[in-house]
Amino acid sequence: MLIWIDSSITQINWDNDADACSGIEAVFRAFYLGDHFVLSDRSTLTMLKNQVEFGTVTHSTINKIINGLPTFGDLKNQVSIKVNVVNNPDIDYIRLTENTWNISLQHLGRTGISKSILLAENLDDASLYIHAGRQYKIAKKINAEQSIERAHGGGSTTPECLQNLTSNEKKFCFCITDSDRECPNDAMGAMAARCKKFASETKAVAKHIDLQVREIENLVPLSFIKEAIPPTHIELWENHEKLIACRNDLHFYVDLKEGLKLSRLLSLPNGSPRRKYWMSILDSLTNGAVFFSPCDSQNACIQPTCNCIVANGFGPALSKRVLDLLDRQSPHKSLEISKNDSNHQAWESIGRDVFEWGISPKRTRL
Repeated sequence: MLIWIDSSITQINWDNDADACSGIEAVFRAFYLGDHFVLSDRSTLTMLKNQVEFGTVTHSTINKIINGLPTFGDLKNQVSIKVNVVNNPDIDYIRLTENTWNISLQHLGRTGISKSILLAENLDDASLYIHAGRQYKIAKKINAEQSIERAHGGGSTTPECLQNLTSNEKKFCFCITDSDRECPNDAMGAMAARCKKFASETKAVAKHIDLQVREIENLVPLSFIKEAIPPTHIELWENHEKLIACRNDLHFYVDLKEGLKLSRLLSLPNGSPRRKYWMSILDSLTNGAVFFSPCDSQNACIQPTCNCIVANGFGPALSKRVLDLLDRQSPHKSLEISKNDSNHQAWESIGRDVFEWGISPKRTRL
C-alpha cells in the first residue's frame, strides 16, 4: 500500500504523544521491511528526520526516502489506492473515496501495521491475481515492488474472513470474489454481495471487487488456458475457439470447468434472463454451424440421458493448470504471450488493483 504522511503531523507535540511516536516508528518500519511504500513531501520528511524522539533505524529510513524522492517521489500521482496518515487522535479510519482512506497516526501507534492482504476464495485464485499484479508492474514499468500476503476465504466463508481480517486483526484487506454470473443481466452472487456490503460499510481499510465474468477461469487470458491445457484437450479447445469466434461473450459466462449441456440450458425457466440469453447464444451457434444437436426435438434434449454439449468443460483443475504455467515462466514472458489477448484489458485492470494494494519498496539496506 502507498502510505502518504500528511503534513498535519508536523503539529504533533512528540514529547507528549507516545501513540504518535509509536505510529511513526511503525510506518517507517513498514518501509524498512519492504511491506509498504511510504512517502510525504520533503519538508515533512525533513522535520521528522530532525526529531530526536525516534530511533536510529527510523532516522536512517527517513533519510533514505528523502534521497529517493527524485526517483520515486511521483508515485503519489501514479497510484490511485493510498492511505493518508493524519494527525487526528479522535478517529481510527475514514474512507474518503473508493480507493483512499485517512487513518490516524495515533491509531497506527496502537495497532501497528501488517503487510497488506489479498483475500480470495482460495489460495490458487489469490496466486493468480498476484501474477496479474506482477505483469501489470512490468507492463507499466513502475519503479516499485509488490508485497502482499495471500489469504484463503474458504468459498462461502469469505465474508467472515474479510470481517475478521479488518475488524479484529486491523489489516488492510483487498477482497476479490467470483461473481457467479451466468448471463450479463445477473446480479452478483450472495456471497460476493455480502463481501461488498461489508467492505463498503466498514471504517477499516477494505476494498472488494467481484469479477464481471462468471469465475476467475473466465477472466484469465485465453492464451494462458491454451498453453496450460493438456494435449488431450487441444481438440476441445479448438472447438471452444470456434464458439468464441461466433459469440465471444459466451466465454465470459459459460462454466469452463464443467461445460454446458443443452439439457441444462433448456431446464432454465421460460422467459428468464438466463434462458433468453443462452437461447440467443444457441441461435448464433446454430446459424454459424458450430453447434448441432442429434436429438430429434428439444423435448428429447431435456431428458437426463441427453448428451448434447453446447460448450465443453476443461476440468476442475483448470485454474490450477494456469497457475502452474505462470509459476514456471517469468512475468515478462507471461505478459508477452497475453498482450494481444482479448481478455488482456480485464486481466490488466485486476492486476493494477492488486499491484497498487501491495505496492512496496525493496527491503531497505541501511
